[in-house]
Amino acid sequence: MATITMPRGAKRAIKKRLNLMYDKDQAFIMWNKVVQIYNKFEQEQPDIGGKDNFLWDKVYGSLALFAYYEASERSITENEMKSLSVEAMMGNNRILGKILNFNWKWLQKIYGAMYISIKKQTDRHIADGSWHNTWKIEINPEGRKEGVNVHLIGCPVYDFAKAHGYESLMPALCSSDHDVFEPLHCRLIRYHTVANGDDFCDFWQVGDKSDAWKAADKDKLL
Repeated sequence: MATITMPRGAKRAIKKRLNLMYDKDQAFIMWNKVVQIYNKFEQEQPDIGGKDNFLWDKVYGSLALFAYYEASERSITENEMKSLSVEAMMGNNRILGKILNFNWKWLQKIYGAMYISIKKQTDRHIADGSWHNTWKIEINPEGRKEGVNVHLIGCPVYDFAKAHGYESLMPALCSSDHDVFEPLHCRLIRYHTVANGDDFCDFWQVGDKSDAWKAADKDKLL
């Protein structure tokens, strides 16, 4: 399996935090410690197809955050970890949100078609065993009429967290998904996660002006 370098977003977020917390020399020392731990974690992670897997950065970005957690001697609070996760996973969404709006039906159709394509690729690699514990994708199993709805079955991030004693970090990582989508005028309606003991994570993404979002039970979102 080829070595998977740390995702750019996670690298940038961690370095930014280190530079805020430490002087230049100490930040450099801490960064090298994070990299060493990440390299160890990367070798332990079962192959999910590397960068050919659309969700690769979710896994390896999380490994980077776990490495930072260890390098910091597990002193990071849940709120700090969530903030770090949001910055690591945000990508270009803040920029794209200025020109794209998930309330647009045509954009939802394109997004939904993307998931169909990803599912076909993922199913092939799950069938031949080459992508090990990657997420299995179900498209709109509940027949939603608004937005785009998928279920992700299983979770390699949770598998890794459970194996290394990081379960307490999972609520922060999972809840950061809501913030990552917000700049696109997209809201995530999710009542189930693998980390919360369910068999799947539901990703029902709708526009922030939609009836579905207005009717969602915000207090139960995960």
